[in-house]
Amino acid sequence: METTVSRYRWLNMVLILMLLPTAYFIMAAFLKYELGVQGPYDTVAPWLEKMGIKETLGWNINGFIIFGPLIALAVSVLQVLAAEWNFTKEQFQFRIIIVKRIVIACRK
Repeated sequence: METTVSRYRWLNMVLILMLLPTAYFIMAAFLKYELGVQGPYDTVAPWLEKMGIKETLGWNINGFIIFGPLIALAVSVLQVLAAEWNFTKEQFQFRIIIVKRIVIACRK
């Protein structure tokens, strides 16, 4: 069996952790308001209210729920894409490159 391990494993874990609160909030809200399952949302509702879910958008949990996935997507794209540009008097070159990362293969 051969497994591959990315050199950016820690960054990928951080990005997944940024997505988890949003995924849980959306799932819990869907279960409560669409399917009538009260448990998951009502369990975290006091904590969310304490963290500022009822306030306007700002430096509270609302911003993390909205901007967390956007930041995770941007960082994920930056792991794969690279930009290169060159200015001369005659021409302007701009390239977007899909980077193939070196992956360490481990045999078990």
